[in-house]
Amino acid sequence: MTTPPHDDEPPRLGEPPVWGGDAIDGPGWSGLLAFTGLVLGTGALLFALFAPIGSRGPAAVAWIAMFGALAIGAGVPGAARHRRLGGGRLGVQVGWLGAVLGALAMLLMIYAYVAVLLMGGEGLPVLPAWEAPAEPPSDDVVTALA
Repeated sequence: MTTPPHDDEPPRLGEPPVWGGDAIDGPGWSGLLAFTGLVLGTGALLFALFAPIGSRGPAAVAWIAMFGALAIGAGVPGAARHRRLGGGRLGVQVGWLGAVLGALAMLLMIYAYVAVLLMGGEGLPVLPAWEAPAEPPSDDVVTALA
């Protein structure tokens, strides 16, 4: 086990640098992380409500659920760190709001997966944007894709 370098000694090769002070450790960075969680959560929820999932398949559900998970992954640590560093209440509330919106988007995508993809939209109510188009594509579209 190697000993950490002293302040007057440059870091040795192969060792991570030692950050000191407020490198990326202040309440501003944790507030930015919390607001990033809010933006991701809002976007994931909007996509979950208005994206045409029925015509896109399981990949659309997975991508929207992933953005909900990213909102949780940014909002919760941002809020917790902002509170620990003594930031204002706004950063804490925004981080938790982003995490809740992300979790709601993930729950909607679980429901969409069951209702639309597994059951084909039969039996469970679905949002209008989630329904697959009723008419098949025109011949022009089919020949253009061939």
